[in-house]
Amino acid sequence: MTGRATCIPIWILLAVSCVTLPCMAAATDAVAGAPDSPLERGQRVARAVATVTGTAISPLFGVCVLGAYTYATTPQPNRAALPFYCAPVFWIPLAILVTLVMLKDTVGSAAPLLKKPLDAIEILVVNKAAFLFAVLPVVWHEAAAISNLRPPGGLLPEGFLAFVPTVYAAAPGAATPSGGAIPIALAAITGAGVAFAVWLTGHALDILALLSPIPLLDVFFKASRVAIFLTVGVLAVLNSRAALVVSLVIIGICLLCFWWAFRLAVFGAVFAWDILRSCLLGRRRDPSLDGEVLGFTAYPIGGLRKRSFGALRIAADGSLEFTHRPVGIGFRSAVRLQNPDNYEVGKGFIFPCLLAPGKAGKYYRFQFRLLPRYAGYEEEIRDLLRLRGVRDLRVPSEFQSAWNWLHGTVARPRVS
Repeated sequence: MTGRATCIPIWILLAVSCVTLPCMAAATDAVAGAPDSPLERGQRVARAVATVTGTAISPLFGVCVLGAYTYATTPQPNRAALPFYCAPVFWIPLAILVTLVMLKDTVGSAAPLLKKPLDAIEILVVNKAAFLFAVLPVVWHEAAAISNLRPPGGLLPEGFLAFVPTVYAAAPGAATPSGGAIPIALAAITGAGVAFAVWLTGHALDILALLSPIPLLDVFFKASRVAIFLTVGVLAVLNSRAALVVSLVIIGICLLCFWWAFRLAVFGAVFAWDILRSCLLGRRRDPSLDGEVLGFTAYPIGGLRKRSFGALRIAADGSLEFTHRPVGIGFRSAVRLQNPDNYEVGKGFIFPCLLAPGKAGKYYRFQFRLLPRYAGYEEEIRDLLRLRGVRDLRVPSEFQSAWNWLHGTVARPRVS
């Protein structure tokens, strides 16, 4: 993707926002009879933007805190009219799920072979379900709130309204307006686009944690997201203008990272599914049966972008090449690599990789991340691709050298 393509979502969202906000303001004035002051309307929009941004960056924790806080600060007679995610039957199980995720990221780090499949389930199922069933309802509610309108029944299917009986609580005695579908829809579309961009960037942090062998790295990522949510939330309560500025900065950064995060999300989905099929279902694959090894580039190479999917194989002339389909289908384009003797197979806990050792042999550079289905077949990969050797990355080189020295000193061969 080029830099021009990266700017496309920004201009689209800005254009939609320029149309949405005046329409919402006009609809508010028409419905209320007497127009609200610009300050009140600005505060309402600022709180809505802050709410959507905070919940999108950390969906599970954000919606749990938002629901509990709204429920606790609402008088008892008005609680029945709150959105469904403010009900205790929703945010209490969500709090339990957040606690389990925290235990998985902390205590579970001591067992990476168990934790990585759970991380894969979080990426494939939990994160996407949180966006659909937690973030999007918040977006819809805030879109209706800043318009001071009750969502018209004709805008959503009756089945959805039956499943989510109360999405927005109108003020007691307020008349249900007519003709408010367009401003709410525009606000919802804009909010959903912004929420998706912010959620996608937060989702990318979970994928980086899945790939990283560093213990407790995902705790740092999740703690950073929680800190961002708490910062935006506290500012929304104390100073809506400051919350709006911080939220817009976060949204701008997420929009700039959109294509990077999108490519990482696709990569993470493929990798997470392969971890599940190999670790839980036991469906590993001997690469010698296929004559090639599937994987992703670890950095831009031969005109290909980072995390391009393809296959490593030996060409007809005996050299190593990486074949890639630009859009996943059609003809393959081949990138010629160095001599196979310049590479090694790295043995990891979850997935193997292809390395390019340095001149001294101690340092190396990742070239390709191979799919987890090949874990345990490092020797077969070396023989198939005619590589130099296999390097164990599960133990740091210093510890491995010390173990080799100790083993050679203590465990001497017997002399007959």
